[in-house]
Amino acid sequence: MKKYIAVLFLMIWFSLTVQAQTAGGSPPVDPLLKGKDLLQQLAGALDTGSFLDSWTPWQQSHWYSGLMKITDASGLAKNIADLTEFIKPQKYNDGFNLTNLRSLAAEAKNYGDAANLLKTLEAGIKPEAYKNDWVSKEPSWVSELKFIK
Repeated sequence: MKKYIAVLFLMIWFSLTVQAQTAGGSPPVDPLLKGKDLLQQLAGALDTGSFLDSWTPWQQSHWYSGLMKITDASGLAKNIADLTEFIKPQKYNDGFNLTNLRSLAAEAKNYGDAANLLKTLEAGIKPEAYKNDWVSKEPSWVSELKFIK
């Protein structure tokens, strides 16, 4: 009987102390933090000549400050749309519908919507609008969009 109680006690203690492991041993990714990071990377990947003159140091600081205050997917989508207001129109691909992107941003409700907006914006900007190193960074940036959903 003592062995039975001891085994039962050990099983209970073991089940309470063992923590679940995620696949690959890495913690889950917060979609909000990943979205903020990818949006900041995208803004930083644009060449300074791709922005309108209204993208002053003060405005950049104001935009980044707003980015850090975002608390949900709709806020992230709004910040994506806000960034588009500072990119020169000629830096967008022909046929890119900026009005549609802004409309979708206003209707975004979840992180999947925000991820799609980021992908759409990135693809809608002409390659020459980016800094030279974006070519090597872009594939991993796109693959990390899956963590926002």
